[in-house]
Amino acid sequence: MPRAPTASDEASLKATIATETTVEEKYIQEFAVTFQPARRRDRRLLTTTYTWDVSFSVVTSLSTVSSSSADDYSNTIETSLSDSSFETAVSTSLSVESLTVASVTNYV
Repeated sequence: MPRAPTASDEASLKATIATETTVEEKYIQEFAVTFQPARRRDRRLLTTTYTWDVSFSVVTSLSTVSSSSADDYSNTIETSLSDSSFETAVSTSLSVESLTVASVTNYV
């Protein structure tokens, strides 16, 4: 990312996660965004990029989301977050040119 996350970025990111995973925003809890800056020199130009780490919990009943098991529901969310369309949606939401989802890990 070309910048550290702002409060507006965090709100946009949470809303995009909700939309792309079809999880209602009210079920996305413990949402946190941390970041690490990385500086590098490129042709005498010092640039800084940022790695954003996003974590959250989804707290809902399986009957509410019509899922047969927590593992199935968790895997469905993980698949949505790993899809290239999610990267595109987040890039658009945050108005950035390039974005890569490096990894998605789920815990049930």
